[in-house]
Amino acid sequence: MTSSSLSVSSTVGFARSDVKGLLPCADDMSEPAHANLAFEVHCHVRLIDWCFSCEIIDDGFKMTHGSKLYDSLPLSITSNGRHTCCLISDREALANELQMLRPEERSVLQGKKRDALIIRQEHAALCGKWAEDRRQNRWRERNQLRDLRYDAIVEKLTELGWGEEIDWLPNRRTVRIHKLINFEDHPLVKQPKLLSGRNWQNIQDQMVEFLGQMREFRLQREKTRAWDSPRRYACCC
Repeated sequence: MTSSSLSVSSTVGFARSDVKGLLPCADDMSEPAHANLAFEVHCHVRLIDWCFSCEIIDDGFKMTHGSKLYDSLPLSITSNGRHTCCLISDREALANELQMLRPEERSVLQGKKRDALIIRQEHAALCGKWAEDRRQNRWRERNQLRDLRYDAIVEKLTELGWGEEIDWLPNRRTVRIHKLINFEDHPLVKQPKLLSGRNWQNIQDQMVEFLGQMREFRLQREKTRAWDSPRRYACCC
């Protein structure tokens, strides 16, 4: 590792200590690679069918080197469920090691590889749990921010005299039937961020316009109902 890489690695290691619950880097992975896997949004393995760093492992490897060493590879199933594959680097590293060993030494290598694979799988499972917990926590945080923003907007609109109109907003069924926008789902309301003073100034006119449209819709429905009621009564008589 170069001096610049070491600097990045030490910085990432320091940052990792500030991330709650994040596990230490795996023995076979550098700190930058660990950070990339944990925080980058792109997928590393899921599109494995056409990933150039992976290859399909068929029975040829098993027949050449034996099923025990085949099972020592960190294998994955392709997304279509039809093939078993692994990283080319893992396969080549194992093949190179085999070439340097005598037959009686291969059983020792198999034990080491199996132990290493178990450790890797256990570490991967813990990392997966950490990632899922982090996703759930982030989801809760975003929902909380949306709730706070919703309450703040309602408060601002109530101060402007729109509180009663908010109470009369149509329910979700009515919104769906008439192809309207639900207040909670309005693009300016459901954003997962707090409402600042400047932000309110920027969206105030649009929110007032939206409630004005909802009021017109409500009044039109009330007029239609008032018009239909005598007609239905007359029909019954």
